[in-house]
Amino acid sequence: MARVLVARENPSVNLQATMVMNEAFIRLNPGGHQPRDWHDREHFFNCVWRVMRQFLIDHARGKQRLKRGEGRRPLTLDVVAGELTSLESVSQDTEALVDALDRLKTIAPRPHEVLWRRLALNQPMGDIAASLGVSTRAVSDDWRFARTWLRRELGGDQP
Repeated sequence: MARVLVARENPSVNLQATMVMNEAFIRLNPGGHQPRDWHDREHFFNCVWRVMRQFLIDHARGKQRLKRGEGRRPLTLDVVAGELTSLESVSQDTEALVDALDRLKTIAPRPHEVLWRRLALNQPMGDIAASLGVSTRAVSDDWRFARTWLRRELGGDQP
C-alpha cells in the first residue's frame, strides 16, 4: 500500500515506501504499547491507509510551508477521468483540500467515505456498495455529489 501511495506522488517527492510504512506504524502504535484491537481485516487496512495518506498530507504541508511561505495560493484540482491524480497535483495549498474534506465529512459522512474509498483505496463502486450495505446506484450518486461539492468548495465551479 505504501508503494502505491508513493508511486502516485510527483517524482520530486523524496519519499520511500519503507519510510511511509514506518511512519504509519509509529502513528498507529505510539509509545510501543499494545496494538489496537481491529474489528476485522478491512478495518485494519483502512486505518493503515488513512494514516499513510495523512503522513503524506503532513509531509506536503511542511514542504509547501517551507517553499511558499504561509500565504494562501489559488487551489486547482487536477482531475483525470474523475480521479485526483496525486497530492502534488493539488497545487500549493493542500490545507484547503484537507479542510474541505473535513467539512464534507461533517455534512455528508457517506459521500465523504465513498470519496475516500474511491480516491485513496481505489475501490470499485461495487465493492464500496457491498461494504457500506447500500446499492451501487447510491454509491454512484454519493460519488457524483462528493466530487461536485469538492470542486465547488475549492473554487472550481461557481454555484
